[in-house]
Amino acid sequence: MKSLVIVFCAVLLIIATPTVFDTLNDARTDTTSESFQGLTSANSTTNVTLGQTLYEDAIVEVASISSNQSLDTPTAYSYNTVSRILTVTGLAEAGLTRTLVVNYNIASASLPSTMGAFFTILYWIWILIILGLCGGAIYAFAKT
Repeated sequence: MKSLVIVFCAVLLIIATPTVFDTLNDARTDTTSESFQGLTSANSTTNVTLGQTLYEDAIVEVASISSNQSLDTPTAYSYNTVSRILTVTGLAEAGLTRTLVVNYNIASASLPSTMGAFFTILYWIWILIILGLCGGAIYAFAKT
């Protein structure tokens, strides 16, 4: 019976993992938005210079890009960490003038650096708890 309770707890923690990790990431970041007007594209791509650095210089921190042109499906393609230039692809026609709105995550201005380190440790603690529960379940099954 103990082994089933341990397995149930491990499964619940595994199911909750994406939500917990998203919450920890939200605590470490702030979302900002910038609008870029009068852009034209060459070969369905354009470059925009972000006002602030992406969180951890990771392109996955670009939350969304929208365009006022209905045929566009803008996507973040690459990011230059030195010049903060974001390359956007998926623009429909090369001659259209458009406005792009880029929503992206930056490092939280109000979070002390020690808390950032603490949140990183929490990621690992969460994973170790899950691994410990899995090991405990295996041990409990073997004992019965």
